Amino acid sequence: MPDGRPQRSPVGVPPPQASLLDYITKTSLDEDYAHVAQRRAERGESAPRRPGRSALVVFILVGALV
Repeated sequence: MPDGRPQRSPVGVPPPQASLLDYITKTSLDEDYAHVAQRRAERGESAPRRPGRSALVVFILVGALV
């Protein structure tokens, strides 16, 4: 930090003052989701669909049987 700017850690390396658990919880999922979304966009795929009415009917039937 000789020029007054804070040092940035390389990607994948937590800053020395941060705990490993804090670093993992703040960055792991964000990077993974961004990577998957980028690959999906490159392939031209759409986002996965949500379960529809058929899933709701199945859950209701299973609930009634239980």
